[in-house]
Amino acid sequence: MAVILALGFATAVRPAYAQDNSTSSIEIGKKVKIKKQATWGRVIVRENGSRIKARLFHTDLGLRAYCIEYDVDVFEENDATVTSKWIGFPGNNNFKNNPEAAQKINWIAANSFPAISKEELLANAGITAPMDDETVISVTQGAIWDIASDDFKYEALEGSSPEQHEQEQKLFNYLKDNPGRVESTGMEEAKIKPVIDSSKAIRKDNGVFGPFVVTTGARELQVSVEPKGIIVDAEGNPIEASSISKDQEFYFKVDEEKGSATLSARASDSLIDGALIITVIATVHGQTLIVTHDKKRAASAEQAISWEGTDLKLGTTATDKHDSDKKLSHKGGTVVDVVAYEGLIVGKQYTIKGELMERLPDGTAQPTNITQEVTFTPDTPNGEVKVEFTVPEGFAGKTLVVFERAFDANGKLIAEHTDINDAKQTVQVAESFLGGSMDYETGVATTAIVAGGLVLTAVGLVVATRTKTREVPPLGESPAAPAAPVKGMQKSETPAPPAKGVAKIEAANSPAAKPALANTGVSSIIPLLLIALAGVTIGGVLISRNRRRG
Repeated sequence: MAVILALGFATAVRPAYAQDNSTSSIEIGKKVKIKKQATWGRVIVRENGSRIKARLFHTDLGLRAYCIEYDVDVFEENDATVTSKWIGFPGNNNFKNNPEAAQKINWIAANSFPAISKEELLANAGITAPMDDETVISVTQGAIWDIASDDFKYEALEGSSPEQHEQEQKLFNYLKDNPGRVESTGMEEAKIKPVIDSSKAIRKDNGVFGPFVVTTGARELQVSVEPKGIIVDAEGNPIEASSISKDQEFYFKVDEEKGSATLSARASDSLIDGALIITVIATVHGQTLIVTHDKKRAASAEQAISWEGTDLKLGTTATDKHDSDKKLSHKGGTVVDVVAYEGLIVGKQYTIKGELMERLPDGTAQPTNITQEVTFTPDTPNGEVKVEFTVPEGFAGKTLVVFERAFDANGKLIAEHTDINDAKQTVQVAESFLGGSMDYETGVATTAIVAGGLVLTAVGLVVATRTKTREVPPLGESPAAPAAPVKGMQKSETPAPPAKGVAKIEAANSPAAKPALANTGVSSIIPLLLIALAGVTIGGVLISRNRRRG
């Protein structure tokens, strides 16, 4: 028992009891013994000047405890001592008559030493100065008695300096002015068990999949996921899985391909399990000790999460930058490859790496070592990006095919388009100029020249035909006027008129008549053909020079 010191007289005092919430659940009605062994504190000075020494009791259940009746004797090692609910309290102080006082005492038992460490208690109270165990035990017991009994008023600890008293008073005030703690709480496991809600989860363009929400009636929640490090918010910012609280939305960070993860949630709550240790023998009861215990109840849930990929695709269209066709000059040029993509993640960095490959006659691909790459960040899942390749001389007559590959920021290959037979990603390099032929580039020269020649020839034929039509005389008329008489020739007698139509025939067949050919227009065509030929030649030369410059 403790010792009250007042006016030099020594009388028996009642011991104290403190809880230890590190033990298992308390079984109501279980027999327990209060040991003679105890941890002694210091002397408490009351307002009336009397003194009482604090004592921390031990039990055979492994509990160390404070008492709630300063003026009742303790029955040590007694077989009548059992655990009880608060309603069985045999005393008659504020613990019985004032529920608020009872809950405050219960809070002190749960939030002071040795229920928690001395260091944690002092930190919670805002005390930085050192304080020994005896002092902490004494201030704690003093706060319990001050609340439990109206006639016990804590004043100080005997022998403390003013500086020590200031810190002790600070601890006393922290313990006394507490919010209280109920005797016990209970919660059904169904209310504690976490529920993972994925009903609204969808894959979004920025590479997040969700939202997910965990609900529970418990106060504590622990979320984990495998693989680790893929929990994010709606914008893709990383979130520590351990920081997720109940009813909070969170997402998975997902790549372009399909994937899966395992989401686990564990909910728990501290169920207060309170009791008293009482000793009643006939009509006499011994000291009452208060026991309070945090009993953890937990439940878990697990869910397999899976998501589809973005169906990532690459398509390329290669052309000559000079004229947007698919044939380069024999001297080389620039190939523009438009890479069309589908299924990229918005806001994620990608690099398109391309290479020109030569398609050999047997259909195989041979590297040209002409490469280029472009790094970009798409703002839509589908779009285009251009990659330009400079083709030097030395590839005349070659067939070049663009191979494109897409990588993420970590260098991971996520898509490629490497079809050596794809016409869209193929360009042809023209043959070199040989043997005066102007058809060494794209074929446009021959087509233009032949077409121009045909047009000029047609014009010439039309003009010639019209000329011939104007110069041929009507049927029956002489094609030429009569020759004038030769000077010195005698005029012959006028012959009798011949029969109609005979004279003209004879004249025509007469040996003296000069032969005459009909005008067919050939003579007029020759200049036009010469002009056409000149035009064709000039046009061919101009086109040839233009192509050589290209």
